[in-house]
Amino acid sequence: MSISIEDIEQGMKQAIKNSEEKKKRNFVESLDVIVNLRNVNLKDPTNRFNNEIELPHPIKEEPQVCFIVDGDQLVEAKNLDVDVIDKDALEELGKAERAEKRKFVNNYNFFIANQSMMRFVAQYLGKVLGPKGKMPRPLPQGYGIINPSDSIEESYKRYKKVIRLKLSKYPLIQFKVGDKSMDLENLMQNAKAALDYIESKMEKGRQNLKSVYVKSTMGKPARII
Repeated sequence: MSISIEDIEQGMKQAIKNSEEKKKRNFVESLDVIVNLRNVNLKDPTNRFNNEIELPHPIKEEPQVCFIVDGDQLVEAKNLDVDVIDKDALEELGKAERAEKRKFVNNYNFFIANQSMMRFVAQYLGKVLGPKGKMPRPLPQGYGIINPSDSIEESYKRYKKVIRLKLSKYPLIQFKVGDKSMDLENLMQNAKAALDYIESKMEKGRQNLKSVYVKSTMGKPARII
């Protein structure tokens, strides 16, 4: 049986209450869920993953994304004033020192490229994007490879709801579901969607979840299970 929405609600309310016990912050605190796993053999690569999922609701911050496109999509991206590079800029970046490439890559959480640009992405940035787990990902691992006819605006809107769930060396997964300014119901639904996905990736489902907590940026964690 999956984690109930009632358990999530109780934990979320407690985490928000915990955050209000401290002095008032001059910023809106985010809310993160922390999942501790058990009996998962991470030496087996089939048990590890680094995937993007789309949540039901935006997480209340502008996505840190960079488009790598050409043609009409390049024009659309520039008109929308989103971060974008074309083939020439990508090639120029490929000539830069490795430290400069890393600095550029660290500015973004996600990279979105159309299919025709992917071979250039691999050629010029692959050695930096790959180790950081930021290579554009096709379905079902992610939404980072788009068709040349796809809308840049729609892709950008989608990434307002996309998070990355990563399980690698340690049996722990942490992810953001939103911030304290959001409606509680939306926070709960975001957490539920991500937790259901994690359970679906586990061999024994919920039995592999040792504990689940939710916490605000500065508050004490509250237990969900």
